[in-house]
Parts: sequence; C-alpha cells; structure tokens
Amino acid sequence: MNGKLKRFISLCLCCFLCFSVLFSNVSAYGYEEMTINGEKISLVMLSDKELLLNHNGNNFIIAVKEDSNQRIVTLEDIKSHKKDFIKYDKSSETVYSSFTNKTMRVNAHSSSLISPMSETEYETRYVSYSEIRGVIGMNVSLERFVAAVLIFVPGASAASTVLNAFSTIFENLGKLVPDDPNHGVACKIKKVKYYRTRMGRRQCYRVDRSIVGVSTY
Repeated sequence: MNGKLKRFISLCLCCFLCFSVLFSNVSAYGYEEMTINGEKISLVMLSDKELLLNHNGNNFIIAVKEDSNQRIVTLEDIKSHKKDFIKYDKSSETVYSSFTNKTMRVNAHSSSLISPMSETEYETRYVSYSEIRGVIGMNVSLERFVAAVLIFVPGASAASTVLNAFSTIFENLGKLVPDDPNHGVACKIKKVKYYRTRMGRRQCYRVDRSIVGVSTY
C-alpha cells in the first residue's frame, strides 16, 4: 500500500469515527476529543501501533515499528508530508531524534508488579522530563510529546484509554518541557503472556504489552 492511499484511508477512518460519535449513542473505540488552552485536539487510535492526532486543524500520524534490534516512532504531518522520527537502538540503549539531531543514552528505570498465578504482569516505566526534553527539545507540542513517551516504552502500544491522560499532562506542562531528571511521566504497562502446549510442555509463544495508564511523578 502506497503512502498516499494509506493517508487517504486514515483520513476516511477518522471521518467515520467522528460521525459515529456524533450520530450514535455508542462512543467510537479509541477516540478522544478535548480543548486545551483554547485549542481543539482529537486523537483516534487507528490500530495498536498507529494513531491519528488533529491539533488545530493539523493532522499527524504517529506510528510505531519495532523488531528485535530497534524501535522507531515516526511523526508525519499529513499536509506537508514532513516526517520526523525517534529511534531506540536496543543493543546500545541509545535514542536518536530527528527533532534535535542528537543521540542520547536511555536511563531505564522501572518497577514490576507480578500477579501470582496469573498470566498478566504490570510494570511501570518512568520517563523523566529531562529525557523527553533531550528527544523533542524544550518547546513542547502534543504530537512530539506523545511520540517521545512511546519511544521510551519498547514493546508497548498505547491503549485508547490513556489518550486523554496524555493530553492532561501536556496541558499541565505549559509551553516548555522542564530540564528535570527527578520528575516526569510514569507509564503503567500491562503485559499479557499467551501459552500453548507442545509435546506435553507449556510454552509461552507471545507477549503483548500495552500502556494502560499514564501519570506524573
């Protein structure tokens, strides 16, 4: 599928979801609309790896691609076709950002909570404001802020329930990202393991991760 067709489908899906909200009693999945500081913002989950963000009439697609070596979050301006990206290299534990044209090391900090006798685990990933600032610069924008947080949570997609939380944090930040290594964003990650039995042995064949909560610390 070429880029133009993909963008056209994304816009059509966005329009469909918007009209579903307006003319139905059932809310569209993964759709949030809000006003922050007088600016209209809407977020639509296109898939577990892609979302469409509309900020003051400007549309952006934020997409996540990941393999065993790297995680890349791209931010594309649909109107201008300008595309920026943030890349996390898993082997060197470094992040490169086209926003700042700089590479920085990741200071991984997380805590885990495992439910006994359960296939579900919960983990919290802490991303400091200094890390976010190092990736997107000191001037904050919602689309860059969301992309930055996603790059620091390898293997995880953003659940639709956290879209409004992202916007609340963004609103409280104001115009600048503080250079503060002691405070930032805490992402609660849900990890679900899937098992199957082969030759009498129970084996984990897939692990899904999703960001189910976002707060500050």
